[in-house]
Amino acid sequence: MIKDRHFSIGEVVRETGLTERSLRFYEQRGLISPIRAANGRRAYSATDLLHIGQIVLLKRAGFSLKRIADLVDAGEFDALSLIDIQLESLALERRLLDDGIRLLQSARDVLAERDHVDVATLCEFIRLGERNMTAEAWQKIYDKYYSKEEQAHWKRAKSKLAEDFDQTEYSQAWQSLNDRIKDALPLEPSSEKAREFMAEWDALLKPFLDIADSTMLEGASRLWAHQDEWRGDVKSPLSPEVWAFMTEVRSAAAEAREQR
Repeated sequence: MIKDRHFSIGEVVRETGLTERSLRFYEQRGLISPIRAANGRRAYSATDLLHIGQIVLLKRAGFSLKRIADLVDAGEFDALSLIDIQLESLALERRLLDDGIRLLQSARDVLAERDHVDVATLCEFIRLGERNMTAEAWQKIYDKYYSKEEQAHWKRAKSKLAEDFDQTEYSQAWQSLNDRIKDALPLEPSSEKAREFMAEWDALLKPFLDIADSTMLEGASRLWAHQDEWRGDVKSPLSPEVWAFMTEVRSAAAEAREQR
Protein backbone atom coordinates (compact mmCIF):
# COMPACT_ATOMS: atom_id res chain seq x y z
CA MET A 1 0.00 0.00 0.00
CA ILE A 2 1.18 3.53 -0.73
CA LYS A 3 1.07 4.52 2.96
CA ASP A 4 3.71 1.87 3.69
CA ARG A 5 5.90 2.72 0.71
CA HIS A 6 8.94 4.93 0.62
CA PHE A 7 9.99 6.83 -2.46
CA SER A 8 13.43 7.81 -3.69
CA ILE A 9 14.16 11.44 -4.41
CA GLY A 10 14.13 10.60 -8.12
CA GLU A 11 10.63 9.13 -7.85
CA VAL A 12 9.37 12.17 -5.98
CA VAL A 13 10.84 14.45 -8.64
CA ARG A 14 9.14 12.47 -11.42
CA GLU A 15 5.78 12.34 -9.64
CA THR A 16 5.62 15.96 -8.46
CA GLY A 17 7.64 17.87 -11.03
CA LEU A 18 9.68 19.50 -8.26
CA THR A 19 13.44 19.68 -8.48
CA GLU A 20 15.85 17.87 -6.18
CA ARG A 21 17.09 21.29 -5.11
CA SER A 22 13.58 22.29 -3.95
CA LEU A 23 13.14 19.06 -1.99
CA ARG A 24 16.50 19.49 -0.27
CA PHE A 25 15.63 23.13 0.51
CA TYR A 26 12.32 22.11 2.12
CA GLU A 27 14.24 19.55 4.17
CA GLN A 28 16.78 22.16 5.30
CA ARG A 29 13.92 24.40 6.44
CA GLY A 30 12.48 21.53 8.49
CA LEU A 31 9.33 21.26 6.38
CA ILE A 32 9.87 17.58 5.55
CA SER A 33 11.99 14.88 7.19
CA PRO A 34 12.82 12.02 4.82
CA ILE A 35 14.60 9.04 6.37
CA ARG A 36 17.93 7.70 5.13
CA ALA A 37 17.86 4.27 3.50
CA ALA A 38 20.59 1.67 4.05
CA ASN A 39 22.47 3.07 1.07
CA GLY A 40 22.43 6.54 2.63
CA ARG A 41 19.94 7.96 0.14
CA ARG A 42 16.78 9.84 1.07
CA ALA A 43 13.54 7.90 1.31
CA TYR A 44 10.26 9.80 1.37
CA SER A 45 7.18 8.42 3.13
CA ALA A 46 3.55 8.94 2.17
CA THR A 47 3.38 11.52 4.98
CA ASP A 48 6.32 13.37 3.42
CA LEU A 49 4.47 13.42 0.09
CA LEU A 50 1.37 14.79 1.82
CA HIS A 51 3.42 17.55 3.45
CA ILE A 52 5.11 18.34 0.14
CA GLY A 53 1.69 18.74 -1.49
CA GLN A 54 0.51 21.01 1.30
CA ILE A 55 3.70 23.07 1.12
CA VAL A 56 3.32 23.58 -2.62
CA LEU A 57 -0.37 24.51 -2.28
CA LEU A 58 0.26 27.05 0.47
CA LYS A 59 3.32 28.45 -1.29
CA ARG A 60 1.30 29.00 -4.47
CA ALA A 61 -1.48 30.54 -2.38
CA GLY A 62 0.95 33.21 -1.22
CA PHE A 63 2.18 31.96 2.16
CA SER A 64 5.84 32.45 2.98
CA LEU A 65 8.02 29.43 3.74
CA LYS A 66 8.60 30.84 7.22
CA ARG A 67 4.85 30.92 7.84
CA ILE A 68 4.46 27.41 6.46
CA ALA A 69 7.30 26.23 8.71
CA ASP A 70 5.55 27.77 11.72
CA LEU A 71 2.39 25.87 10.84
CA VAL A 72 4.31 22.62 10.54
CA ASP A 73 6.06 23.19 13.88
CA ALA A 74 2.74 23.93 15.57
CA GLY A 75 1.17 20.83 14.09
CA GLU A 76 -1.58 23.00 12.57
CA PHE A 77 -1.71 22.32 8.87
CA ASP A 78 -5.33 22.77 7.82
CA ALA A 79 -4.39 23.53 4.22
CA LEU A 80 -7.95 23.80 2.91
CA SER A 81 -9.05 26.38 5.47
CA LEU A 82 -5.88 28.42 4.98
CA ILE A 83 -6.27 28.37 1.22
CA ASP A 84 -9.92 29.45 1.60
CA ILE A 85 -8.74 32.50 3.56
CA GLN A 86 -6.14 33.33 0.91
CA LEU A 87 -8.67 32.87 -1.91
CA GLU A 88 -11.11 35.18 -0.14
CA SER A 89 -8.38 37.79 0.26
CA LEU A 90 -7.34 37.51 -3.40
CA ALA A 91 -10.97 37.66 -4.54
CA LEU A 92 -11.41 40.89 -2.57
CA GLU A 93 -8.27 42.33 -4.15
CA ARG A 94 -9.55 41.35 -7.59
CA ARG A 95 -12.93 43.00 -6.97
CA LEU A 96 -11.23 46.17 -5.80
CA LEU A 97 -8.92 46.15 -8.83
CA ASP A 98 -11.83 45.54 -11.20
CA ASP A 99 -13.72 48.46 -9.65
CA GLY A 100 -10.65 50.65 -9.97
CA ILE A 101 -10.09 49.68 -13.60
CA ARG A 102 -13.75 50.29 -14.44
CA LEU A 103 -13.75 53.73 -12.88
CA LEU A 104 -10.42 54.77 -14.40
CA GLN A 105 -11.62 53.69 -17.85
CA SER A 106 -14.77 55.73 -17.32
CA ALA A 107 -12.73 58.76 -16.23
CA ARG A 108 -10.43 58.30 -19.23
CA ASP A 109 -13.41 58.22 -21.61
CA VAL A 110 -14.77 61.43 -20.07
CA LEU A 111 -11.39 63.15 -20.30
CA ALA A 112 -11.00 62.10 -23.92
CA GLU A 113 -14.34 63.68 -24.79
CA ARG A 114 -14.51 66.71 -22.49
CA ASP A 115 -10.96 67.42 -21.28
CA HIS A 116 -12.20 67.26 -17.67
CA VAL A 117 -13.73 64.80 -15.19
CA ASP A 118 -17.32 65.60 -14.18
CA VAL A 119 -18.21 65.99 -10.51
CA ALA A 120 -20.20 62.73 -10.30
CA THR A 121 -17.29 60.66 -11.63
CA LEU A 122 -14.85 62.45 -9.37
CA CYS A 123 -17.00 61.79 -6.28
CA GLU A 124 -17.38 58.12 -7.23
CA PHE A 125 -13.60 57.89 -7.62
CA ILE A 126 -13.14 59.33 -4.12
CA ARG A 127 -15.67 56.89 -2.64
CA LEU A 128 -14.00 53.95 -4.36
CA GLY A 129 -10.63 55.00 -3.05
CA GLU A 130 -12.01 55.21 0.47
CA ARG A 131 -13.58 51.73 0.21
CA ASN A 132 -10.35 50.24 -1.10
CA MET A 133 -8.27 51.86 1.60
CA THR A 134 -10.69 50.75 4.35
CA ALA A 135 -10.74 47.12 3.19
CA GLU A 136 -6.95 47.03 2.95
CA ALA A 137 -6.54 48.73 6.33
CA TRP A 138 -8.81 46.26 8.12
CA GLN A 139 -7.01 43.31 6.52
CA LYS A 140 -3.67 44.65 7.75
CA ILE A 141 -5.13 44.91 11.26
CA TYR A 142 -6.48 41.35 11.10
CA ASP A 143 -3.10 40.10 9.87
CA LYS A 144 -1.39 41.80 12.81
CA TYR A 145 -3.65 40.49 15.57
CA TYR A 146 -4.86 37.19 14.11
CA SER A 147 -2.82 34.38 12.61
CA LYS A 148 -3.97 32.84 9.34
CA GLU A 149 -5.27 29.87 11.34
CA GLU A 150 -7.32 32.16 13.60
CA GLN A 151 -8.71 33.96 10.56
CA ALA A 152 -9.64 30.56 9.13
CA HIS A 153 -11.40 29.70 12.41
CA TRP A 154 -13.36 32.96 12.26
CA LYS A 155 -14.34 32.32 8.64
CA ARG A 156 -15.65 28.86 9.47
CA ALA A 157 -17.44 30.17 12.57
CA LYS A 158 -19.11 33.06 10.73
CA SER A 159 -20.53 30.59 8.21
CA LYS A 160 -22.65 29.27 11.11
CA LEU A 161 -24.36 32.59 11.69
CA ALA A 162 -28.07 32.78 10.91
CA GLU A 163 -28.94 33.35 7.26
CA ASP A 164 -30.71 36.61 8.12
CA PHE A 165 -27.63 38.03 9.90
CA ASP A 166 -26.92 41.48 8.45
CA GLN A 167 -23.38 42.72 9.03
CA THR A 168 -24.27 46.32 8.18
CA GLU A 169 -27.14 46.44 10.68
CA TYR A 170 -24.96 44.70 13.25
CA SER A 171 -22.20 47.32 12.89
CA GLN A 172 -24.78 50.09 13.16
CA ALA A 173 -26.14 48.56 16.38
CA TRP A 174 -22.65 48.59 17.89
CA GLN A 175 -22.16 52.20 16.79
CA SER A 176 -25.46 53.20 18.40
CA LEU A 177 -24.59 51.47 21.67
CA ASN A 178 -21.13 53.01 21.67
CA ASP A 179 -22.55 56.52 21.17
CA ARG A 180 -25.10 56.12 23.96
CA ILE A 181 -22.50 54.83 26.41
CA LYS A 182 -20.11 57.62 25.47
CA ASP A 183 -22.83 60.23 26.02
CA ALA A 184 -23.56 58.75 29.47
CA LEU A 185 -19.96 58.97 30.69
CA PRO A 186 -18.73 59.56 33.31
CA LEU A 187 -20.67 56.75 34.94
CA GLU A 188 -20.08 54.52 37.94
CA PRO A 189 -19.16 51.01 36.63
CA SER A 190 -21.29 49.34 39.30
CA SER A 191 -24.38 51.48 38.65
CA GLU A 192 -27.70 50.15 37.40
CA LYS A 193 -27.28 52.07 34.11
CA ALA A 194 -23.87 50.49 33.58
CA ARG A 195 -25.36 47.03 34.14
CA GLU A 196 -28.06 47.83 31.59
CA PHE A 197 -25.39 48.77 29.08
CA MET A 198 -23.54 45.53 29.82
CA ALA A 199 -26.70 43.50 29.22
CA GLU A 200 -27.18 45.19 25.85
CA TRP A 201 -23.46 44.72 25.09
CA ASP A 202 -23.66 40.99 25.86
CA ALA A 203 -26.80 40.65 23.75
CA LEU A 204 -24.91 42.06 20.77
CA LEU A 205 -21.99 39.74 21.49
CA LYS A 206 -24.18 36.64 21.73
CA PRO A 207 -24.17 35.67 18.02
CA PHE A 208 -20.38 35.44 18.18
CA LEU A 209 -20.18 34.00 21.69
CA ASP A 210 -22.31 31.14 20.39
CA ILE A 211 -19.80 30.26 17.65
CA ALA A 212 -16.41 31.42 18.98
CA ASP A 213 -13.97 29.41 21.08
CA SER A 214 -11.74 30.82 23.82
CA THR A 215 -8.78 31.38 21.49
CA MET A 216 -10.88 33.42 19.07
CA LEU A 217 -12.31 35.53 21.90
CA GLU A 218 -8.82 36.16 23.29
CA GLY A 219 -7.74 37.39 19.86
CA ALA A 220 -10.74 39.73 19.65
CA SER A 221 -10.02 41.12 23.13
CA ARG A 222 -6.38 41.62 22.18
CA LEU A 223 -7.34 43.52 19.03
CA TRP A 224 -9.80 45.86 20.77
CA ALA A 225 -7.53 46.41 23.76
CA HIS A 226 -4.89 47.83 21.40
CA GLN A 227 -7.12 50.29 19.54
CA ASP A 228 -4.58 53.03 20.07
CA GLU A 229 -2.26 51.20 17.67
CA TRP A 230 -4.68 51.07 14.71
CA ARG A 231 -7.69 53.32 15.35
CA GLY A 232 -6.29 56.11 13.18
CA ASP A 233 -6.24 53.77 10.16
CA VAL A 234 -9.94 52.83 10.09
CA LYS A 235 -13.34 54.01 11.30
CA SER A 236 -14.11 51.90 14.36
CA PRO A 237 -17.62 51.45 15.83
CA LEU A 238 -16.15 51.37 19.36
CA SER A 239 -14.21 54.18 20.99
CA PRO A 240 -11.27 53.48 23.35
CA GLU A 241 -13.00 55.17 26.30
CA VAL A 242 -16.14 53.05 25.85
CA TRP A 243 -14.08 49.86 25.59
CA ALA A 244 -12.14 50.78 28.74
CA PHE A 245 -15.34 51.63 30.61
CA MET A 246 -17.09 48.38 29.66
CA THR A 247 -14.00 46.47 30.81
CA GLU A 248 -14.42 48.17 34.20
CA VAL A 249 -18.13 47.33 34.22
CA ARG A 250 -17.39 43.65 33.62
CA SER A 251 -14.75 43.64 36.36
CA ALA A 252 -17.17 45.30 38.79
CA ALA A 253 -19.82 42.70 37.98
CA ALA A 254 -17.33 39.86 38.55
CA GLU A 255 -16.30 41.33 41.93
CA ALA A 256 -19.95 41.65 42.94
CA ARG A 257 -20.56 37.99 42.13
CA GLU A 258 -17.53 36.91 44.19
CA GLN A 259 -18.77 38.85 47.22
CA ARG A 260 -22.15 37.11 47.25
